[in-house]
Amino acid sequence: MFDLVFWPRATTASYNYGATIRFASNGAVQYSNQLMPPGEAIHTWSSVTNYDDVRTAPTLPLLQHGVTYYWESVISDLIGRIQTQVLFWDEDGAEVDRVILDEQHGTFLFPEMAKSYTIELVNIHHEQFTFDYGVLTEADTALHADWHVDLDQQSVMVVPDGQRGDTAETTVALSARNMGTQPFVLPERGAFYGIYGTTGQFMSPAWQHKQQAGVRQAIKHLSLPVMSTSPSTLALSQMLSAQ
Repeated sequence: MFDLVFWPRATTASYNYGATIRFASNGAVQYSNQLMPPGEAIHTWSSVTNYDDVRTAPTLPLLQHGVTYYWESVISDLIGRIQTQVLFWDEDGAEVDRVILDEQHGTFLFPEMAKSYTIELVNIHHEQFTFDYGVLTEADTALHADWHVDLDQQSVMVVPDGQRGDTAETTVALSARNMGTQPFVLPERGAFYGIYGTTGQFMSPAWQHKQQAGVRQAIKHLSLPVMSTSPSTLALSQMLSAQ
């Protein structure tokens, strides 16, 4: 798995009182709240939500017990200090454990007793920052692969160690969702190129043309062989027909 986690436009899970929140067209979010008390959660992503109460769907994937995962909050333009916390909850909503990521990235084990989990950006003492995106993947992927996320191109490239220019095919996959999280399934071997966007964008010829150029540039840069496609969709076939 390789999930790109964005800050959703529905701000029910954000600390809104006194806050200035600006959403960029590429999905990044600028946040500022100089009067916010230390220790409060700025924003919370959840694997389970009560839709009747909050009117939002879960923003994190379900995880496997006993597996170690890697999370990274990609933050820019930070003035002050914030931290990332991963909290684990049992079926009654009681906290099982928590992991604090002072450097905004690190690994955590999903406990056997946990039923769900949340990831929070917590205020220590900040003036402003920009949350570009979060990355959630298995710890083994973080240890043995490099990745590059292009917010403007709406793409992610994941290349395992030692496989630049490898003979293994590169898998190309789409994630067409209107929500804040873009999930991808990585292949067992070879590089991966993921394209994400809304369902409306996938129907746009201009947007498809932009993605064609991005795929060609990635192949040229990494000396990658002919690609396989997953999943097989009409939009993807049209986008890659110019290869």
